[in-house]
Amino acid sequence: MPLRLLRELTLPFAAHHQLLTALREKPRAEAPADPLLAELAEASAAALREAIDQGRLEAALAAHDHLVGHVGELAAARPEVAAVLWQRYGDLLGQLTGQVHERLVPRNGETVDFSVAERAGDGALCLRMARILEPTAAQPWEVPSWLPVLEQQLVQHGALAWQQRIGVDPAAAEPCLDLFLRLAQLLDPVPAWVAMGCRAAMAKVIEALPAPGAMTEQELGLLVARVGRLPVAAAQREAFEAALLRARFSLELLQQGKPAAQGLEVLEAEWLEDGEDPGVEGPRTPLRLVATAAAAGPEVFSLAPFLDGDGEGAAAALEGFLPPWAAREWPACHPIASLLESLDTRGLPLAEAALRVLRRAALLWQERLGPQIAPLPPVDWAAGGLVVELDPLELAVLRQAGGAGEAVDDALAELRRRHHDAGFWSAAAADPFPALPDTLEALRRFELEAGFYTSTQAPRESLRQWAQPALQALLQAQVWSAQPATQGLWLPWGLEGIGTLRQAASGVGLLAQLEGEEVVVVTTEGTEAIRQAHQSGRLFAGGAFGLRCLAAPQSRHPQRPAAGFEHSLEGLVAAVEQLYRERPFTVLLAACGAYRLPLAQAMASRFGLLAVAVASPLAGWLEGQPEQGQL
Repeated sequence: MPLRLLRELTLPFAAHHQLLTALREKPRAEAPADPLLAELAEASAAALREAIDQGRLEAALAAHDHLVGHVGELAAARPEVAAVLWQRYGDLLGQLTGQVHERLVPRNGETVDFSVAERAGDGALCLRMARILEPTAAQPWEVPSWLPVLEQQLVQHGALAWQQRIGVDPAAAEPCLDLFLRLAQLLDPVPAWVAMGCRAAMAKVIEALPAPGAMTEQELGLLVARVGRLPVAAAQREAFEAALLRARFSLELLQQGKPAAQGLEVLEAEWLEDGEDPGVEGPRTPLRLVATAAAAGPEVFSLAPFLDGDGEGAAAALEGFLPPWAAREWPACHPIASLLESLDTRGLPLAEAALRVLRRAALLWQERLGPQIAPLPPVDWAAGGLVVELDPLELAVLRQAGGAGEAVDDALAELRRRHHDAGFWSAAAADPFPALPDTLEALRRFELEAGFYTSTQAPRESLRQWAQPALQALLQAQVWSAQPATQGLWLPWGLEGIGTLRQAASGVGLLAQLEGEEVVVVTTEGTEAIRQAHQSGRLFAGGAFGLRCLAAPQSRHPQRPAAGFEHSLEGLVAAVEQLYRERPFTVLLAACGAYRLPLAQAMASRFGLLAVAVASPLAGWLEGQPEQGQL
C-alpha cells in the first residue's frame, strides 16, 4: 500500500501504529531505506506532540515509548542524520518532562504529603521518567540547561515518595533504592541525606533477598549493579572496589554453571563504614543540624548550601535525610543549640533570608524527631538575674526596629494616621513563619496586644526607649519558650549575647524555690486571681512566701495613659522601686506586655534580684497551665 494512502487513513494512533508495524513485518524486497520505519517515527512524534498539547500524560508516555525505539533504530540505519533525529526527539522529551514536572513538583517548594490519595502515583511516574531520562544523556543532542534540573527534582520527588511507602509496602524498597542511587549520580557532592537514603533502601532490599545459595543469576546481577552505584567515601573506595570485583566474579561463575557462594561477600557489610558491625551497634553519635560546611559525618546535616535563601530546597533535603534516623529512634541534638555552636565563629550579621532557612529547618527537625532530641538545660532559678520567656511578637518588633530606619519611621507615621481606623485595628493577624511580619504589621500588633504606644512628638524615641532595655534583657537572660517556632526566632540574639536557651520553665518549678522569699508581681491581667491563689495556699509548692501585686498601665490601643510609652514605663519603674524601698523583695514576676522586659532588666540591674519576665498568662502559668502566643 502506498504511503500516501496510509497517511490519508483516519485512524487512532494505536491502530495506525499497529498497521504500520504489521506492514513492515511482511517480507519485502531489500531496499537501502526503510520508509515504513521513518513513517512509524513520524507518526509516533506527531502522537506525542498532540498528547502533550492536550495534557494527556498517559497517551504521551505511550507515544514516547514507541518514538524512542524508532528513533534509535532509524539513527543506527542512517547515521548521517542521527544528530538531527535525536535533537527532534530531545525537544519533545523536554516538553514531556516539563509537563510531568509541572504536575508532580509543587512550584512553591512546599513539603508534599505522599500519603494522600492524589499522590499515590507520584513515585511510579517519577521512576518511569528517571528511566526515560537517564539513557538519553548519552545521545548526540544538545541538552537544554534546565532539563537536568527538572530531572534531579523529579528523581528526588520520586525517591521521597517511595521512601515514605517502605514502612507499609516492602516492595517499595527497590524503586526507592533505584531513585536514590540515581539521585546520588546527579548530585555532586552527594548530600549526607542522599547517602543515608541509599544505604537504608539497600538494607531493605538485601533483607528481602533469598539466601545466597538460592539466588538466581538475575537476582545477583541486579544486586551487583545496584551495589556498584552506591556512593562510597574515598577512604573506603579501595575495599569497596575489591568486594565488588569478587561479586562480579561470582556472577561469572553462576553464568558458567559453577557454585558462587564464596563470592557473595558483597552482601555483607563491606559497603558500610569501616569497623561497622551490622549485628552489634556501638555508641550512637547524636544527629546534628549545622549551618556551616566544615562539619562532616553521616549524622550531620549541613544547611550551608541553602543559606542563600533556598528554604524549599533545605526543607526537601531535610525531609529526605530525617526519616531513616527517625525510624531507628536515633538520638539528636537540639537544633537551636547545634546551629548556634556551628555558627560560633561565623560572625554576624546573618541575612534575613539565611535566618528564614535556619528557622524553618529547626522547626522541621523538632517536628520530625520529637522525643529523640536531647533536652535543653533547665532554668537555674538559684543563679538569679534575668529569666525571660520569649514572645514572638517582641522578637519580631526588635528585629524590625533594628532594620532600615526609614521603614520604621514610615510605619510609625502610618499608625498615627490610622489611629481612628477601626477596620485597620481589628484586622486578624496572619502567621508568616518562618518569615517575619512586616514593620507596620508588627508595630500594629505590638500596640494592640502588648500595650506599646508612641508619643506624638517623637515616636521613634518611644520605640528606642522600649527596644534598648528589651534588647539588653534578651542578651543577658536565661530564655525559654515552649514553642519551637519562637525558639527559632531567637537565633540572632543567641549569636550576639551571653544569654542561653533553656527548657520551657514551669511556674510550679519556680514556686518550689520561693519559701521565705518576698515576691512582687506586676501584671496587666488583674491581680485578684493571683492574690486569691496566694491566700488559699495554692501557690505554696515549696512553702509560704510574701506577695505584693501591682497593676501595670492599661495602654493597649486605643488607650494612651500618658504622653508616650516611655512616660508610662518611667512611672511603673518608680512605683516598683517604691515597693522595694518600703520592703525589699527578692523576686519580681513581670507579666505586663511591652513593659515586662524593660521593667525586669531595670530591677535586676539595680537591685540584683531574680527578675522573671513571663509572656504566658501569669495565673495559669503559676498553676501549671503554660500558654504561649504565636505570631
